Amino acid sequence: TTSDKGGYLVIGTSAINEDDDVTSNEVARFTEAGILRMNYAGDIAESASGHGLEIYTYSNTATDSGQISFYKADASFASPASTDSSDDLGNIQWFAYNATDGDYDKMCDIFVEQAGTKGASDSGGANMHIRTCADGGTSLSNRINIYASGDVCFPASGQVGIGTVSP
Repeated sequence: TTSDKGGYLVIGTSAINEDDDVTSNEVARFTEAGILRMNYAGDIAESASGHGLEIYTYSNTATDSGQISFYKADASFASPASTDSSDDLGNIQWFAYNATDGDYDKMCDIFVEQAGTKGASDSGGANMHIRTCADGGTSLSNRINIYASGDVCFPASGQVGIGTVSP
């Protein structure tokens, strides 16, 4: 590892426990569970948008772009097996610090699950769910579900505004 954090992503060479913090002289390192832990402290002058992860791609090919990919297989890395219906295929989560209890509360997530069983020549489909926590709430509620069939469902109570900022 190195202490040079000047706009570079540095990967550590040793494994850490899932709950361990990244040390002050590292930007990121993989845990024993395969989780990439990242730590930003202070200002990052090269970033006009502030702290965070930015993906840049430079290419003359129109189809090349930055991406984040999620891969899922059952069994093990050495001997992967097909995923099953309802397997969680990947998610993105947002947390906000709560000084009252000294912990981070999950505010929102987007997750994708496998919709059906894979056949010899099909993917099995996927369902995407967007969940948020209401103001004053303590748990996430499904707000939008997009199903493999193409159906879109708004299961939570509320209003949908089209062409207005105040439904």
